[in-house]
Amino acid sequence: GNYMRLSKFSAGFTLLEMVISIGIFSVVIVISIGLMLSVSSAQIKAANTQAVLDNIRFGLELITKEIRTGSNFSTASPLCAPLGSEIRFDAVSGRRIYFWDNIDFRIMRAKEDITGIDCSGSTGKAVPFSAEDVYIDRFNVITEGIIPGSSDGQSMITMVVRVRSKSPKIPLDSALDLQTTVIPRLRDLP
Repeated sequence: GNYMRLSKFSAGFTLLEMVISIGIFSVVIVISIGLMLSVSSAQIKAANTQAVLDNIRFGLELITKEIRTGSNFSTASPLCAPLGSEIRFDAVSGRRIYFWDNIDFRIMRAKEDITGIDCSGSTGKAVPFSAEDVYIDRFNVITEGIIPGSSDGQSMITMVVRVRSKSPKIPLDSALDLQTTVIPRLRDLP
């Protein structure tokens, strides 16, 4: 009799044991979900950063290729951009103008001389050059030696760009600062 009664009560879990095990299980699940969300956010940020880097690297590479073989560089009296945010030169295949559109935060490109009305891109002479999924927060052009002369005439153009992703998730915004310096192959001699 006593043996049967004891075995009946010792089988199974008590209410206290169940509450403790459910609590521990809940804590483990919450921590696991938090870690998964953190890893997912880090992966999205890494993908945004890579996309931003690929876009601006491709654009800057095209600009530097044209500058390497260009001549008659000018950054004075910018037409479409704030001072120091525009460069004009003659490329092998014609006139080139790159400038920062500080309203829509993009780099614009023109393949011919433009006037003030062409700056917005509405006439089709200046077109967006940077990718649609990035904002260009800064595009500064610093030049040295662009005035032709017997003692110099060797131009050196430095471009400084701050670019960020147009990601709809603000905490995952990926911003990069890039700088490149180009020395054209030809000297601008008078």
